[in-house]
Amino acid sequence: MPPLAGLGWIVSWRRVSRWGRLPKNTGIIPRCFRRVGRCRSTNGSGTSRCSLARSPEDATGWLHRAYALRRINGGGLVQAWEALLPAAKKFPQEPVIAYNLSCYACQMQQLDIARHWLQRAVMAGQKDGIKKMALADEDLQPLWPEIEDF
Repeated sequence: MPPLAGLGWIVSWRRVSRWGRLPKNTGIIPRCFRRVGRCRSTNGSGTSRCSLARSPEDATGWLHRAYALRRINGGGLVQAWEALLPAAKKFPQEPVIAYNLSCYACQMQQLDIARHWLQRAVMAGQKDGIKKMALADEDLQPLWPEIEDF
């Protein structure tokens, strides 16, 4: 099982990692939320906002915030995109940020922008791992034929 420190990477990559799919009931997420204690909120975004405020130089907080904003009531793709875009400038070599921006753009039907961010993810990360992940990620389904040719 991956260490708790890898949680952001695993969650952000939609439970796909070098360890395979994360089992549904591992208990990792509840332990993470217990660790941050005071940062809980009723809408689900408080933990990620607190994490970002505590460590703005850590890409994980930015990723968690965008992930939460995409899924909370009143959130969505646009909110997640706007929350994560500044992180791309701050962390240009972080492939997860570029990958998630690609997913958001693809889901907003901005395929040229999605291609751009996916290429940046490939340049910053491991090409084969990103290709495998992208072909399993339904957010990127419109690009699957192109991704197969990477």
